[in-house]
Amino acid sequence: MELAPEDYPKRLFSCAAALTGDSELAADLVNTCYTRVLTARGDNLPGFGYFYRTLRNLIYDHFRSRKNFREVSLETVIPLKNDCADPQEAALEAERKKHVIEAMGLIAPKQREILILRHFEQLSYKEIAEVLQIPHGTVMSRLYNARKAMLSLLRERGVEPL
Repeated sequence: MELAPEDYPKRLFSCAAALTGDSELAADLVNTCYTRVLTARGDNLPGFGYFYRTLRNLIYDHFRSRKNFREVSLETVIPLKNDCADPQEAALEAERKKHVIEAMGLIAPKQREILILRHFEQLSYKEIAEVLQIPHGTVMSRLYNARKAMLSLLRERGVEPL
């Protein structure tokens, strides 16, 4: 699934917001990303992977310059709304989502990134490998470790995943 260039900004913003937990910072970083890429490449528009890697480097540089990659609150970018008709079921689902969001903010940045690309951006393993420029096997192992970390954090909080 190759993205159309007009879809890049929305997808990049979504990734940046999920990685930083701050929609304003995400918008600023996406704008900086576009400025850098278009200045460097001119009319030769690169693919989504090039834009994503540039954005990712900007995000890491931003947090590295502040000497911390802080825990992030993803509530600003992952809605907690629920479509369940049963109020009790809706409350349980909202609570489960809240714990998932908190756990996502606590895992390592590379683990968070791979989960976002796979489960929120719905990229295939092959697409993730291309975007991150890593082997397919590395995608699989990072996803395994990220899911394992999430599961551990959720169980510590007494939440059983679906």
